[in-house]
Amino acid sequence: MHPRALTSFSSTAVVGAGTLINAAASYGQLALTGRALGQEAGDSFSGFWAIVFSVGIGLFFPLEQELTRAIADRHARAVGTGPLVRRGAAGTLGLACAALVLLMLASSPLADALFAGDRTLVTALGGALLGLACAHGTRGVLAGLGVFSGYGAQLALDAMLRLALTAVLAATGNSSALAYALVLTAAPVLASLAVLPAVLRRAAPGPSPLPGELGAGAGALIISTLLSQGVANAPVITVRLLAPDRAALASALLYGLVLVRIPQFLVASLQASLLVRLTHAHTRHDPAGFRRALLTSAALVTGVASGWMLLCALLGPMANVMLFAAEPLLHTADFVLLAFGSTGFLLALLLGNAAVAAGRRGAQVLAWSCASCLLLALPALTGDALRGAELAFTAAAWTAALVLLLTFRSLLRSDAQENSAMSDTSSAASTAATGTSRPVGRERLGPMGWLAASGSRQAFQVQRFRSGGGPVAAVAKARALWSRVPPALRLPLVVFLACQACYLLWWAAFFPGLITKDSVVYVWQVTTDHWRSDHSVLYSSLVWLTLNTTGDLWALTLLQTIAMSAVLAYTCAGLRTLGVRGRWSAPAAVACAVTPPLGSFIVFVWKDVPFTICAVLVFAVAVRLLGRRMHGTWNGRLRRSELLLLCTGLLGVGLFRNNGFPVSVVAALALLLALPGARRLIAALAAATTALTMALMLVIYPAAGVEPAGKTFVYNLHYADLAVAYSRKPGLFTPEDLRLMAQVAPLSHWRGPGSNCYVSDLFYYNPALNQAAAKRLTEPLVQLWWRTLRKAPEQIIGARLCRSHIAWAVFPGPPDQGARTWTYDTAIRADLWGFAVWNWGLPKDSPYLPVLKARPPSEALNHAATFGRAAFGVPQLEWLFWRGATWSYATYIVVALLTRARRCRPLLALAGVTLGVQLTVLAANPAPCFRYMTAPMFIGVLCLSLIPAVRATVGGVVPPRASRALPSTTSPKHVEQVP
Repeated sequence: MHPRALTSFSSTAVVGAGTLINAAASYGQLALTGRALGQEAGDSFSGFWAIVFSVGIGLFFPLEQELTRAIADRHARAVGTGPLVRRGAAGTLGLACAALVLLMLASSPLADALFAGDRTLVTALGGALLGLACAHGTRGVLAGLGVFSGYGAQLALDAMLRLALTAVLAATGNSSALAYALVLTAAPVLASLAVLPAVLRRAAPGPSPLPGELGAGAGALIISTLLSQGVANAPVITVRLLAPDRAALASALLYGLVLVRIPQFLVASLQASLLVRLTHAHTRHDPAGFRRALLTSAALVTGVASGWMLLCALLGPMANVMLFAAEPLLHTADFVLLAFGSTGFLLALLLGNAAVAAGRRGAQVLAWSCASCLLLALPALTGDALRGAELAFTAAAWTAALVLLLTFRSLLRSDAQENSAMSDTSSAASTAATGTSRPVGRERLGPMGWLAASGSRQAFQVQRFRSGGGPVAAVAKARALWSRVPPALRLPLVVFLACQACYLLWWAAFFPGLITKDSVVYVWQVTTDHWRSDHSVLYSSLVWLTLNTTGDLWALTLLQTIAMSAVLAYTCAGLRTLGVRGRWSAPAAVACAVTPPLGSFIVFVWKDVPFTICAVLVFAVAVRLLGRRMHGTWNGRLRRSELLLLCTGLLGVGLFRNNGFPVSVVAALALLLALPGARRLIAALAAATTALTMALMLVIYPAAGVEPAGKTFVYNLHYADLAVAYSRKPGLFTPEDLRLMAQVAPLSHWRGPGSNCYVSDLFYYNPALNQAAAKRLTEPLVQLWWRTLRKAPEQIIGARLCRSHIAWAVFPGPPDQGARTWTYDTAIRADLWGFAVWNWGLPKDSPYLPVLKARPPSEALNHAATFGRAAFGVPQLEWLFWRGATWSYATYIVVALLTRARRCRPLLALAGVTLGVQLTVLAANPAPCFRYMTAPMFIGVLCLSLIPAVRATVGGVVPPRASRALPSTTSPKHVEQVP
């Protein structure tokens, strides 16, 4: 693959990731601020936000573009950029200071007109504009120098700082609008300072800027940007002016525009890298490269926007109501018009980058001026305010795009000229070969003449193939776009998209997610200030965050699907290092997303879902590390990405399930034995994640006001063990023991429900058990448990093994004792398992009661998904579809066969995560819940793709060649050579 294509793709991906993080964090910041300030102050802050970013983008984004163009021009000519960077910084700060002076002079009228007389918000507005000046100036320099990793990092860091600072203010109960406004000053300044060293390192000394080299077109860019922002926001403004009494319509239109503009994230991620590529091509006098970059980006944007327009037509009206609680005032035709106009707007933005790179800034001003004139004229021609606003926006956006397109008509016509020239070349070749201008056959041309003519015809057909239309050309363009994706990313990209498509269907079928009693408990805890550590506090925090940012649970379940798709894609990429081809690993990953047991599991509001995701992530990192070990390229050192992902996985396993840290220990121990040279690092990583988990549970959570789990909850399995032992062998207990047990519950209760060794919940969650007495007598009951263990260990161990049969038994237990696998129903009880009716449950006026209901956008899709789960619940196949033990043993068998075939014992570490989960559930388990063993099921299905690698003829592990020394990152004594 061409290095330039790889650079273009990676730079777009990095900037795109930063843009997405910025958008998500901005949404979260607005939601947290609105909830913290209340309705009136929140509306005031929303106005402040709109002014900051409308004026800030209009003033400083053009300077970013101008800086990017000028620095990229010097960079392409290998001229030092240091003086240009300093001139750009001075100009940006000068413009910011001029804006501050104007704000100071007009502070009183601005405060009265915009902020109800609050001058402090005018001061905050000045600070926010200063912060945006720093941010856009830094991004312009980074983009011009080609440091797109720093560009994306600055975007992401700015957003995360804004979200973090806002969350701190909200958590401390701060209700000052000024404090939240100052966040918009602090975050961009701190983010700019963080990437400043990268700017200073890359800015090489050079000649002073020439007159007009920088800033000559800044005024035109500012005017065109302000006009484009006016076009973007015109529909809402038009409706407010023409129909001031229809506030609900304006709000619905605003939310509709938010939906149709989602593809704008793609354009935002393309802009920085595209402007650099176009500037380089223009500087090097490469019109073909300029045209190729522009047309490729335009085709990509048009394709994505067209697909999104179709989705908006199908789901837009419903999504507007469900996601934003808007009035159902927008219909399919409205969304088609808005999406069509948004497509034209995005193309105009893209062509505007080309105008900047080519120095045709006046064309931008002309285009957006024509668009603004249409916005003023068209709405008055229709009697309907909504339809007039939509038609005016669509016409204005496409007018701007067409005006800019006409600017480059001479450049785009060169394709036809090249076709004509190619046709002339073909005719000339034929004439030269035959001495005549008429067509002749192959035998009369002779071999050389026929080859010349044939080559010309083939070249002409290739050119025609590239520039023509129709399905063949569309396929060719699609293949060309696909060829730009780096080969290493193609398999994970396909797997991610396929898995995400499947998960989105499950998510939509059970929107906002599958709800259980535990889900209701999470919502009750975080909305009524009953935080407890009997469930994962980290997952409860995520529930709190999504409720306070979106007012619903759909964002959390959607993020779960995205994370699982990404982990499956990463796993498939790692399996290639073990010799597994994509044709085997990709179907296994998609099977995890398609089959109802595993596919629907990811959309549950359960702490076990992120636990499973983290466990599979640890397995995926182990696959990559052991793949390096097997091929002899292991140098005793983890790459930074591997170290970060391994740390994330181990920490998540410990934090998302209270008894999950043993899984981290077992998995780390397996890697520690298999990876010489990194044993100290892995041991330190496991110890650190375990220590952090314990510190959070024992110290930090209580200090933060999180109530620890009650003693009866912690020791409820001990009570169940005593009940099983008493029902089976009552002679073990003395009269004093029986009197102690009778204070907690009647002996009939110990012998009745307590005799079920498969489920402890029947004994613990029973009114006959006196919870207060059990809490008071916890210590003597635990001592009784120890005495019983010493006298009859087979009774206690047998009860534990019976209760944990979900971990080791392939087939379920007797149905009459509740020993079949608990798969959970998709229906939500009307009383929310008592939390909607109990006095201490959710308040009757809780705004979150409607959230805990199924609201699928399509009843047919919901019925199909429910039918799929029911069909896979057939008892005869329960051992295959719902039992994690089956897939644990499958993993052990496949890993053992692979180890034997490759003669590489470290590969046994692939079973570390599965073994850790199995041992943890064996040690302590309350009921045969399917969710406890889902991680081994995912890993087992993925391990099926190893079977072809087992059958492959591989002569063991090949050590590295002596002539190709590995990088020395550790001392030689720590590097083990595998025979």
